[in-house]
Amino acid sequence: MTAIGWELQQAVIEALQGDSEIMAIANGIYDFVPETAAMPYVRAAVVSSRPWSAKTFDGREDVVRLDIWSESLSRQTVLTLMDLARTRLTSAALSMTGATVVLVNFEFGEIIAEPDGEALHGVMRFRVLAQ
Repeated sequence: MTAIGWELQQAVIEALQGDSEIMAIANGIYDFVPETAAMPYVRAAVVSSRPWSAKTFDGREDVVRLDIWSESLSRQTVLTLMDLARTRLTSAALSMTGATVVLVNFEFGEIIAEPDGEALHGVMRFRVLAQ
């Protein structure tokens, strides 16, 4: 039996990897980013989970976070990847065997300039309801 959170995280990574526009820009989509990874890249992770159930169903609410890293100091790369990721995750059917995804809702996105001035960091958060 696979943990639902892990299965969701893998489904998100597979959905992003399956998008040719994203992969034309990003050098990789990762759970764990290797030290040798070249920017730009995306890190995807399920960061929190809580029950989402009623009398008629058992469900869960997960928060998925995407971190997009780019060495380009132009925001274009990060903004483009953020837009493509939002479109992909809110419109794709995420494939899981242990649950059915009912809704993927984009909550927020922001871009942070790293203190060293050598990279931009896009942060996105999605709320996922599954039963």
